[in-house]
Amino acid sequence: MPKKYENGAQRQAAYRLRCRQREMTLAGPLPLSTGRKRWRAMLAGALHLLEQAHDEMQGYYDGKSESWQESQPGETFAETMESTGDIVSELRDALLL
Repeated sequence: MPKKYENGAQRQAAYRLRCRQREMTLAGPLPLSTGRKRWRAMLAGALHLLEQAHDEMQGYYDGKSESWQESQPGETFAETMESTGDIVSELRDALLL
């Protein structure tokens, strides 16, 4: 099995990146302020999670066979994925205000 990282430095860099990404999720730290800043931070965390979910869903869908994509489960999955993409777009637009 080939190594995922060529050396320890690359492995540590990947670990630090995963830690930073984890901090951006809802489980990560939120500002202590209340009101708009806090809600905006919460929505930004939700957006990050939804974008990640949508990207993973797209990869999963693209990896499936054409016959599966055209089947009832595939079409249902595609509808859910599309709805998730719509939510991502709406939330991204809302945060730009």
